[in-house]
Amino acid sequence: MRRLLFFLLVSMFLLVRVSLAATPITSCGTISQSGEYYLVNDLFTSSGSCIVITNSSVKIDGMGHKIYGLGKEYDTTGILLPDSTSTNDNEIYNLVIENVRHGIRMYGTFSQCFTNRFHDIQIKNVSFGISISGLAADRNQFYNCYIEATEKAINIVGYFETFPSNENVFHDCTIISKNIAIHFDKADRNVFYRDNITGIIEFKDYEPSDTSIPNDNTFYDNIMNISLVNLTQLYDNKIYFNTTKQVETNIVGGPYIGGNYWIGYSENCTDSDGDYICDEPYVVSETLGFVDYLPLAKPPEVEKESPFRFVKSMFGIGILISFLAFGLSLISSPEISVERLFEIIGMVIAITILISIYGML
Repeated sequence: MRRLLFFLLVSMFLLVRVSLAATPITSCGTISQSGEYYLVNDLFTSSGSCIVITNSSVKIDGMGHKIYGLGKEYDTTGILLPDSTSTNDNEIYNLVIENVRHGIRMYGTFSQCFTNRFHDIQIKNVSFGISISGLAADRNQFYNCYIEATEKAINIVGYFETFPSNENVFHDCTIISKNIAIHFDKADRNVFYRDNITGIIEFKDYEPSDTSIPNDNTFYDNIMNISLVNLTQLYDNKIYFNTTKQVETNIVGGPYIGGNYWIGYSENCTDSDGDYICDEPYVVSETLGFVDYLPLAKPPEVEKESPFRFVKSMFGIGILISFLAFGLSLISSPEISVERLFEIIGMVIAITILISIYGML
């Protein structure tokens, strides 16, 4: 009872502390001051952007609530970081965004939009999941996210030829679209790892004279159920589909990271040395020489232990103890014969064998 009371008091203290340290958000609006905020209820928007962040060092805990609209047919946005002011080092997490046209939009066209962090966020039933654009929309991180969109799940667009959107990182995310999963336009050195990607990876259809073609973007340790389009315009620019081989549990449970797990290839590839890396590289584009040199092979399925095995074993042990106790009581009786003693011992041995076999089922 004392422990329960102590736990309740500590929980109340922590809740009060959070509420005192952070500012509650009860409706859509603009956040112009740095600091900590948290949602106390779901937020609804019928037009425009629900939460607009116009400053840096803003931290928002969604507390599991959602931002939602009338549907993706309406021009609404869940969270907007506009290009009117610098928006750096913000953190948004523990939130659901649904039924809007745009999930998250970030701009760095006329200001900085650096090192923002978005994690533990679900974005669904939207046309566009996450849009990053501008000449200074760099080094933002997205992790532990679920992003599903009908048009473009991830849209990374730079500004002019010399100002691409650089070094944004997506990891441990599910990225799904029946159309475009990831779109690149003037976007360099972005990294995707430990993601589950379904859809089309699209590169803007460039003119032959265009020098702003995406370069040095990297994919590794992902589950790839994708196709790629507009690759013929990439020429000598590099898209990497593996990192170096390293000892680390990969996304499908193998002992090494390296390349990606390619749906339709990795399930059936040859792995003669048992390192769960396919023996042969996976050719992404033969024309451009895009290759995953370390595609992941399917690891062996680990047999799941029956949840009833422990119960059955304990039941069997209980029966065995009961028979042993019964047998000892008979043995201790002065009237027992030698023949009866051997019968009891044989019965106990037989029951022990049967229980052992039953427990392994």
